[in-house]
Amino acid sequence: MLQHCQHFIDRSNNWDAWDGECSGAISTLTFLGSALPPGYKVCAPKGVTKLQAARVVVNYMLKNPQTLQDPFRVLAMQALTEAWPCK
Repeated sequence: MLQHCQHFIDRSNNWDAWDGECSGAISTLTFLGSALPPGYKVCAPKGVTKLQAARVVVNYMLKNPQTLQDPFRVLAMQALTEAWPCK
C-alpha cells in the first residue's frame, strides 16, 4: 500500500482504485478514531485533511518498514494513534 498512498499524496490526477483504498481507510480512521476502544483512539487535530493524514501514514511506513507486511488498516491505525493520541 505504500506506493498507492504515495501516489495519492502526489496528486497526479491519475488515481486508481488502490489510491482510493488508501485514502478511504485513512479517512474512516480519522473520522471514527475518537470512538475506538482505548489504545486505538485517534484524536486528529480539528481541520486535518485526508492528505495530511496520508502523509502521517506514509511517513510511519517509511520509518517502520518492518510493518509493511501488516494489514494496512492496522498499520494506518498505529500510525495515526502514534501521531495523534487522545489525551
